[in-house]
Amino acid sequence: MKTLINTLFAMFILCMLTTMSCTPKNYLGSKDLDASMVDSPQTQADIDRNKIIAYAKAKKLKGNFTESGIFYVIEKEGEGIERPTAESKITAHYTGRLLSGKKFDSSYDRDEPLEFKLTQVIKGWQEACRMLGKGGSGTFIIPSGLAYGDRAVGNDITENSVLLFAMELIDFRLE
Repeated sequence: MKTLINTLFAMFILCMLTTMSCTPKNYLGSKDLDASMVDSPQTQADIDRNKIIAYAKAKKLKGNFTESGIFYVIEKEGEGIERPTAESKITAHYTGRLLSGKKFDSSYDRDEPLEFKLTQVIKGWQEACRMLGKGGSGTFIIPSGLAYGDRAVGNDITENSVLLFAMELIDFRLE
């Protein structure tokens, strides 16, 4: 009898976990985003956060913030529970845009995914890639401090630019 009760309890827990994993994520709603706005931004991080919130609200994005300030929407988590590490070699497709919508780079346009060591890219990418499994995809809005900071890069990315990346993690491996 005790074995039957333990088995039923284990099955109940398993069913609950399965149900919870299939329900919608706890995304920030418009009111939550409003509450996250910084009233009198004093730092670049606060200014960026307000820009990201305004963009997310305008585009009706359903996502969350990381502790570091990246706003993310995971469209597809990818396979399994394994995620890239600092030592991983990544293969990814992406499109990079400014919040104005201007595209500044795209591996899709070149019809060739980017291959890189995770330590070779901006901090925002290092964090974003770790949220996806193989085959996963998402949109990541990266504050300037995790992108290029107060440096301008190329013709399009000015200092303190918030960057938006649509990213697909094709593969990763330890090297």
